[in-house]
Amino acid sequence: MITGELEPVKLPGAMCRAAGLGPGCVSTAAGAYQFIKPTWERVRQTKGARKRLVDFSPTSQDEAAVRLLDEIGATPLIQSGHIGDAIKVASRVWASLPGSRAQQNPKAMQYALDRFAEGLLLYSDNPGLEL
Repeated sequence: MITGELEPVKLPGAMCRAAGLGPGCVSTAAGAYQFIKPTWERVRQTKGARKRLVDFSPTSQDEAAVRLLDEIGATPLIQSGHIGDAIKVASRVWASLPGSRAQQNPKAMQYALDRFAEGLLLYSDNPGLEL
């Protein structure tokens, strides 16, 4: 098991206020995708042909992110090349994406599109990776 898996962390007062919470709030956001514990517990479960994710490894986090994108309806947008629209849909889940209403320092759309393009280049350089 990867250490630091979804352990609650007390956040600074400014972050709590920005999220509409009181001082001393805590977050379980962890990993590359900043999953919160309830989301992680839901997407890691067995569903249909998908097996339960047994750890919090980078591979499991990637799979959980794909599952979450499927769940919120962003996958068809990505597959059809509507990346900006997919980012807008995903902003309901990921607070740092453009269009998020979480007031937690969302990035600009161009920044998000540039990161996607970089990831796509990484994928094309490693054809064994699965989307």
